[in-house]
Amino acid sequence: MATTSLEWRIAKTLLFLKIQLEKDLGRTPTFDPRTTLNNKYSVLPDILPPAGTDTDLKYYGIGIRGARNIDQGFRRVPEEVLNTNMDLYLPLPLRVVPKDDDLPPAERLLYRIRRELDIDGTIYVLYYLKVLEQVGDEVIFTIKNSQGNEVPYTIDYGNLTPTPPQAPNPGTVEDTANEINATASVRAVINGYEVNEAVSVLYNGDPSYGMISELGFYTGQDFTSSFTDSTGVSVPYTESIMTQLAIHYTWLGSGMNEPSYVKRFNLRFGTTDLVLTGV
Repeated sequence: MATTSLEWRIAKTLLFLKIQLEKDLGRTPTFDPRTTLNNKYSVLPDILPPAGTDTDLKYYGIGIRGARNIDQGFRRVPEEVLNTNMDLYLPLPLRVVPKDDDLPPAERLLYRIRRELDIDGTIYVLYYLKVLEQVGDEVIFTIKNSQGNEVPYTIDYGNLTPTPPQAPNPGTVEDTANEINATASVRAVINGYEVNEAVSVLYNGDPSYGMISELGFYTGQDFTSSFTDSTGVSVPYTESIMTQLAIHYTWLGSGMNEPSYVKRFNLRFGTTDLVLTGV
């Protein structure tokens, strides 16, 4: 089910819920490659993770159809998101470069879902996803204070031997555990030069296509593959296989028409909720 506000929508997909449930119950993961970006873009569509392994939340991508105007003025609303979605409404590649000027190896390591496309007689390389940045190494516990701000929560080891809570009236016990959240954070960074590069090639530089209003988080597994460069040489690179949309986020939009612009999204995964903030 989607979580909504006046300015944004966010939802975990059925594909992600299936992965989480398989992990929670120790089930052997099953894979349906028809649900993947690999199938959509013909990028290693038939290669599955090795038996006994599964996919992880590792990548993100952007889109430009996450909001719409609802009148002739400036009233704008985010598009609804469905947990049945398998990709963004209108994805925008994070990199679009001529094949004879492909990304250098170190930079290429940051991107996934590499696809070649003939655009007006020139072969371009499109990269649709980018690797998530991990924020911290540990899962932490937080609790909201009296001002509604989240602060660190320290585990009470005495709860190994708990006692029943006392309440003045039956059925009125307040369980503070409902307010405690176990969280892990990741960061997605969108750069203006990435957006401008894609818009310049795919949309003739029309600045209206530089309004980013969708963000997708994807699961997958890294895989070493190779492609043939413009000189005919085979080049190894890291690709993602069994790549599925896990979380779909839409908002009113962020203009990214200046190459120097940077938009950072901090996503905090919690046991009680998802929290995503743009900085």
